Amino acid sequence: MSCEYCTGFTKLLGGPFADDHYNHAPSIQALQKSADDGCQLCALIIGEFEHTGELQYMLEDSNDGYPTVVQFVGRTAEGLLHYQQNPFWRELTGLQVYCGADGRNDQWSCSLCLYTQPDDESARSNIIAGRSVEQNSGSEKSLDLLRDWEYECRTNHPGCNLQFTDVALSSDYTNHQAEPEEAPPSKGPKLPSRVVKVDEQRPRLYVAEDGEIEKYLTLSHCWGKTQPFITVKETFAAREAGFDLEDLPKTFRDAITVTRKLGYQYIWIDSICIIQDDSRDWQIESAKMAQIYQNSCLTIAATASPDGSKGCFFDRGPDHAIEIRYTPRALSDTDTSQATSAHFESLQLSGSGGEAIETATFRACFVGIYVVDPLRKSPLNSRGWVVQERMLSRRLIHFASDQLFWECQTVFRSEGGEYNRIIPDHIHDRLTQNLRILEFFGPEPHRGHPAFSWDASLLGRWLQLVMQFSQKQLTKEMDVFPALAGVASLMKQRLGEAFCAGSWRSTLHLELLWVAFDAPHTSPAQWRAPSWSWAALNGEVEYYSFKQWAGFQPAADILHVEAEWTSQAFSSPLRPSAHMVVRGFLEPVTYNPEPNDWRLQDIICYVLLPADQTIAATYSHSWAVFDRKPPPVERVFWCLGICVERTDHHYCLLLEQIGNQPDEYRRIGSGRLDLAPAKFGGGQMSTIKII
Repeated sequence: MSCEYCTGFTKLLGGPFADDHYNHAPSIQALQKSADDGCQLCALIIGEFEHTGELQYMLEDSNDGYPTVVQFVGRTAEGLLHYQQNPFWRELTGLQVYCGADGRNDQWSCSLCLYTQPDDESARSNIIAGRSVEQNSGSEKSLDLLRDWEYECRTNHPGCNLQFTDVALSSDYTNHQAEPEEAPPSKGPKLPSRVVKVDEQRPRLYVAEDGEIEKYLTLSHCWGKTQPFITVKETFAAREAGFDLEDLPKTFRDAITVTRKLGYQYIWIDSICIIQDDSRDWQIESAKMAQIYQNSCLTIAATASPDGSKGCFFDRGPDHAIEIRYTPRALSDTDTSQATSAHFESLQLSGSGGEAIETATFRACFVGIYVVDPLRKSPLNSRGWVVQERMLSRRLIHFASDQLFWECQTVFRSEGGEYNRIIPDHIHDRLTQNLRILEFFGPEPHRGHPAFSWDASLLGRWLQLVMQFSQKQLTKEMDVFPALAGVASLMKQRLGEAFCAGSWRSTLHLELLWVAFDAPHTSPAQWRAPSWSWAALNGEVEYYSFKQWAGFQPAADILHVEAEWTSQAFSSPLRPSAHMVVRGFLEPVTYNPEPNDWRLQDIICYVLLPADQTIAATYSHSWAVFDRKPPPVERVFWCLGICVERTDHHYCLLLEQIGNQPDEYRRIGSGRLDLAPAKFGGGQMSTIKII
């Protein structure tokens, strides 16, 4: 049922009107009454305003006024973005509804998505981009769509078929793009040490021959609180003999079904292919993560499943969409403005051959537009290990809660069509976390070089990665380095630098300045990194204003760094003897116990105060963020200047002295101290050890 306000809605698609807008309800109160009287489209708009939490304020402030105005958002029949297209909509087709004192303004607004069935007449138009999703993610139509995506990528995306392990980076600062070489056509991916063989009735653990070349898939999943079906020393022989599908968690069963449907024989599943109670085997195999995920033909991501029980295939809830009929309107003699005529021409629904579509059916529903990443709030993406699994995979199928997503080195696809886009060759698209961040940019100029860009630098990418990773959860706290082993090993290969407990030797001055974003942080049950490493604690870290670091100069000499592995690099623990020796200026300080949240943009910090009260005025712009709980106010601690900007802006480590050792310290936070160089530390440098 449509009300008098909504009967002219389809003019947005087929008929002309001034300024591309349709004057809808005369007031928000009238819109509310129409919804209460049974108009489905008005109810949908009211429901979306309720969802945004704005409806109550709109009703209170409008005083029986504030009309609603509707704008079409989408593409023209030629496939071009509408000239008023909001970039946040990306490929989405829909309606933007405005409400305010002056009609179309952004005082209040909401969005509705338009989509259609693939076999409906409206699907023949280039304007309605959205498509309905299947009610079950494991339906035949869903699997057919996966096959289509996979086939398109294999046959039409040469960049997705590169052997990334063989990529060489350009050293030309003016042309950062790498020139990777395709792998020889006679060679394929080498099988991991063990895979699950699925081309027989009973799957089984298959031990690959050394150097055996075969195509395989990988699984990215959440273990959950209970361990899934795993391989241990005692069950190894039984796994080789085979196992019944009924014995597997649903996620594993569904992943095997997808592998078979796509025509592959092998899939790598970590809990089955790594011997879980053999620490040596686990270290060796986890260190191969980069190669395993890079060389996989495709990664199946159980994105919506918090554990092995939900799986990849499940029913989806109703979308609460309403059906709308489309009929074109003829151009009248009164529609004479140039803007009106242009709009009529650009929004006329037509088929792929140019023929006019006389009638069509499409649907409108709520839309949640996740500009950065539509998968970021999923259970799988809360898991620390998935950061590198997603980044290293050349192709991924995401079984998300609302629809299927495809992600490769070339495109990002969604089952509903609203996130479909091609990833440009010259940038790293924010919708993906793929290998381009390691493959694309070459050896870098100095931070002061005109060609330097944080967004285009490996260091900038690493800092973003660490910040993202620190937000994730790890089932085993000691996995903090193994969960990044694949990416870190590639970074080491690209940078040619020593890895120092989560940072790189040549940029250690900068990376030491991490800030505990959601302090106080907690210590892991077992020591895993020195205090100066972000990995020493559990919690989110931030590199405050790191894009302004181009003007930073080292203010201390890092004389020695010791951060050795106990065994396998990256996948084994660090030796507890890890430390660094630094020569720099030390200044005694304390702090004001009143928290401050405006100096660092919502990061809780404190104002540093001098231990020597006679120089109080020089600390007016200083701040401190403590990693754990702040120390007692009466206790004096130390600022060690690490970098300096504008001669007197010192960016520091906050340190406390350990026991009776005069030159041994532990990090307790980071901060900024504005002080004349001659006064900082009395102008005398000290050599200290930080553990």
